[in-house]
Amino acid sequence: MRLLAPYQTGLWLAEYLDIRCQLCRVYRSTPQSQLSQNYLLSNISSLPTADSISHSLKTLPNDPSFFANLRQQFNHRFNSGLLCSHCHDSIAWLPKPFNVDIASGKVLSIQTATYYEYPLRQAIRAFKHHEDMTKLPLLLHAIRQLPRPHGCHHDNSVIVAMPTTEQRLVKRGFDPVSILSAQLSKHWQIPLWHGVKRIDDTVSQQGLHVLSA
Repeated sequence: MRLLAPYQTGLWLAEYLDIRCQLCRVYRSTPQSQLSQNYLLSNISSLPTADSISHSLKTLPNDPSFFANLRQQFNHRFNSGLLCSHCHDSIAWLPKPFNVDIASGKVLSIQTATYYEYPLRQAIRAFKHHEDMTKLPLLLHAIRQLPRPHGCHHDNSVIVAMPTTEQRLVKRGFDPVSILSAQLSKHWQIPLWHGVKRIDDTVSQQGLHVLSA
């Protein structure tokens, strides 16, 4: 049996045992499914019955999605969520997408989870530069607001995380991008691809100023 990393254990405790909001620590956290206005709330009747589970077990070799569906039902039933509805609603989620020129006549549409402002800005800096794992639940909640790109699925897409340099890995002691990209992969159900290696050693973006033309 594969053991969970310490941060994975912390996330599990935050979602299933800790009922307090991971941001304000005052109000009760709300399941992710209840935070979406377009989500049809699950109820007990939607859980698999003994007969349906027995039937699924019989057809398990021809139904590889059985455990994925069972895990989804478990999450809907027992997941307590990470943020309360008050904190969730106080953050502006999914700003208007913007385009980035990547080649002549080609643009890439970028969708962010939210703006780079409080409380996400502080959480990102604490997690990235100080290995503050207490900020990870908030970052995971932000990741879960991102809809999977239209037309992308596990059979035709992969997620390529921006690799870090060995120098920065030694300096930080961990790779924050790998942790976050693994959570995005789990959220979108799209595999990670580790076939890219970073060979440059550019200056960190932190502290850089925008130069006006």
